[in-house]
Amino acid sequence: MGSFPEPLRWLPLPASLLMLPLGTDALEVLGLPRRPFTFEEETETPPSLGKFCERLSQGRSIVYIEAEIFGGWGTQASILFKDGVQVGDPVIAEDAINQALRSLGVASGNAVDEFEAAGLGRHRNTDGWLE
Repeated sequence: MGSFPEPLRWLPLPASLLMLPLGTDALEVLGLPRRPFTFEEETETPPSLGKFCERLSQGRSIVYIEAEIFGGWGTQASILFKDGVQVGDPVIAEDAINQALRSLGVASGNAVDEFEAAGLGRHRNTDGWLE
């Protein structure tokens, strides 16, 4: 899947998915914004993030996802990239992550939703995936 500088590493998820968590250190090393859609309220893909995701999506489909949730309320965002190109505009909605996962072919099956089926609820924050 390509090599990247530390602290980046691919993690396996259910539903035959791989995740590349962009934790605090990775964002700093790569010069990427932290939660540009859910915290900074951007509506267009920041150039550095777009270029990074375009590189990752060469020959495959990927989604960039983020969430900002506090006390059960919050916002999610997602962007689909396929074969090195962003497909559509960022989706900023309560179900943006489920929409993104469905675009990758994830089905909820017996889980509550695609988020649960993909095992994304295992940690409360991105850095938790890297411990």
